[in-house]
Amino acid sequence: MAVAHTTALNLIGKYVSFYTDTLYPHIGVIDSVSIYLDGRIEISFEAQEFYDLSQISKFNILGEVKTQDPLPFDYRSLFS
Repeated sequence: MAVAHTTALNLIGKYVSFYTDTLYPHIGVIDSVSIYLDGRIEISFEAQEFYDLSQISKFNILGEVKTQDPLPFDYRSLFS
């Protein structure tokens, strides 16, 4: 079970396409993964609904979103 959870977390930031019970593909960048105690794993992108991985077919990773390192921030300035 731990391997499936780790693999699901590696999907964050990936540009993907997949089908569910609809005729058209869902395409977007995965921005969240939910892992439930019953073993169910769901993914979501662009703040839309969650999709259960067991209900997905024709899953393709199209690419990966590269992010820049955040600018350095001096947190000490918040407490002075």
